[in-house]
Amino acid sequence: MTTKEATPIRVAVVGSGLAGLATAYFLTQSTRDVDVTLYERHATLGMDAESVTVEHEGQHQRVDVPMRAFSAAYYPNLVALYKHLRIGFDPQSFSFSFAHKTDDAHGGPVPDFLYRGRRNKGPRCTRRGSMARPLFWVTTVWSYLVIVILAWLYTVCGYTPHRRTFGEWCDSIWMAQSFVDELLYPMFSSIMTADIAAVRAMPTREVLDYVAHTFLYRHYRVRGGVSQVVHALTDHLPADRVRVGTTITDVFPVDTHRIGLRYKASDGSQAEAVYDHLVFGSQATQTVIMLEWYHEHTQPSSRAIFCAQQLAQLRMLHYKKSTVVCHTDTSILPPNEADWRDLNFVTPVSKEAHNTYTMATHVIHRSPAQVVMQTTNPLPQLFPAADKTIRQSTFDRFVLTLEGRQGREHFFQRRGKRRTLGPLQGSPDGGGGGIWFTGSWSYGVPLLEGCVTSARLVAERILQQHDLDPSHIASILD
Repeated sequence: MTTKEATPIRVAVVGSGLAGLATAYFLTQSTRDVDVTLYERHATLGMDAESVTVEHEGQHQRVDVPMRAFSAAYYPNLVALYKHLRIGFDPQSFSFSFAHKTDDAHGGPVPDFLYRGRRNKGPRCTRRGSMARPLFWVTTVWSYLVIVILAWLYTVCGYTPHRRTFGEWCDSIWMAQSFVDELLYPMFSSIMTADIAAVRAMPTREVLDYVAHTFLYRHYRVRGGVSQVVHALTDHLPADRVRVGTTITDVFPVDTHRIGLRYKASDGSQAEAVYDHLVFGSQATQTVIMLEWYHEHTQPSSRAIFCAQQLAQLRMLHYKKSTVVCHTDTSILPPNEADWRDLNFVTPVSKEAHNTYTMATHVIHRSPAQVVMQTTNPLPQLFPAADKTIRQSTFDRFVLTLEGRQGREHFFQRRGKRRTLGPLQGSPDGGGGGIWFTGSWSYGVPLLEGCVTSARLVAERILQQHDLDPSHIASILD
């Protein structure tokens, strides 16, 4: 095959979450040498950076932080990548408990609703308090069927409310308000690690598409933790091309297409390098900071105008803080151990608390000696005790809004079932080189599928620019 250059294509990938790792992997699996360098500011690669190792029944086991579960229907590219990498994953049959917490109550609240999961014996659902009323059960079943059926019909027929928020849609559909407030919103608050107000503000189309492809479908988790994924995606890269503990200090143009990076290495030394392509796999808030440096160096020029457009759209993407605590404090669980479930949700009892999160505690390992849990967005009155905390982490999580969807459509577009890159990817003239963007925010509900999808699109376009065949990527994912 003919190529335009005799020297390797030099690509910098900033950020080592799944989007950055997958981009590097897809590019370096080509028949032509592509010289990729990964930059990560943390001491370890991002996808596994916050995970912990715990001892359970005499063995050391890796616990993913945050928890990463997926369904084959909504995550087809992720599943295909894992299969290609020979990453094992196990089916999950999560059981649930739903409870409400008042400000003056102490300890974990008694659940109002219990779900045993598919594999467990006994009654599938148990209801208490107001949820035990027959009318509540009838309206709950009805409302569940309504959202699942409508989500499926809207997705199949290609009609979903494009400019309507999920909260507006729920208010207009024949679903019981008790089902929406007590079960639906708390569930999505946990899935999206977003507060109730953010759940209500999400675009309806993306939420219903998620419902249609996850409700009633089996979920999976990677066997042994995502550290295996990180290793499989990077073990072929030379050690000097994986630069952890490295801080980018400047981004600047070198010539009409090439980009320069200045960085501070883990040993404190400073250096710079020049690349044909720069791929951001970092969060949009971090990307904006680095892109602003680049913009300052480009003024005044057509490149500056293009970069300003990129910045304007990236600033429309919104993030919120999310806290995850790995711990052994069982006092935050229901007081009766028989009510403990795999996932235990607690929502503030105040109906005005739309700016608060649903707290979700995942019981990971359970033995007579110790219970290991992971709590996401703990409520202040149910925060795990410090002496029982294994690790506490804080994340910036992308929250999709109507405005954010409008912004991301300049980088990623959807034509029916086909996904393509938007006009603000790459270079202003569409020629060689340029700055590219990947991440979970690229597609649908912001989860791991968007990481793989965006990595594929960007890697394919970069290879095509250099007359290289990207068909190996399709052979991995299709």
